[in-house]
Amino acid sequence: MAKAAKMDFDRGGKMAEEESEGGGGGGKKIIIIIIVVLLLLGGGGAAAWFLLLAPEETAATKENAAQEELLEEERERASNVLEKAKNPVYFPFKEAKLDGGDYIISLMDGKHFLRVKMVAEMEMDEESAYKYLEDRRALIDDMIITYFATMDSGTVQSPASIDRIKKQMKKKLNALYDQEFLSEYGGKGKNPVKRVLITKIILN
Repeated sequence: MAKAAKMDFDRGGKMAEEESEGGGGGGKKIIIIIIVVLLLLGGGGAAAWFLLLAPEETAATKENAAQEELLEEERERASNVLEKAKNPVYFPFKEAKLDGGDYIISLMDGKHFLRVKMVAEMEMDEESAYKYLEDRRALIDDMIITYFATMDSGTVQSPASIDRIKKQMKKKLNALYDQEFLSEYGGKGKNPVKRVLITKIILN
């Protein structure tokens, strides 16, 4: 009887081992199933991100680019302000005795006239640079009339266009100084005109 019991015990132990192994295999299968489900969910999440969130991110990127462009324009404006002369003297593009110093220009559409008055800001001690422009008023008049005659009424009313006009005028005035003058010029830098100010602009 003892022998039989021992045999039964051995048999029971073997069965317990087999059951244990079977249970371990089932646990591994469950873990694998969970991993597969998580991977599928992850793939679905990635698909949802590309389909739904990616366009929003593209829109946000465009908005950020637009804001950065506006910020860059503000930096340019600030730079222009910082560039102003410390001891300024103002050169009028047109003499005050001639029509009050205003330019009256027919715009490209032929229906509107622009009345504009501008001055160039320079350093007070740069007398030679000031006189250089005085001697070339005819060139300046031609430059102004030719420049504005290519514009339409919509262009001259835009704040961005006005900023661009001032920058262009500054560049054009400084371009009038020839190399011979600049080689002997004792002022600060090689741009005698620090900035251009528009003191009147009226569209008729």
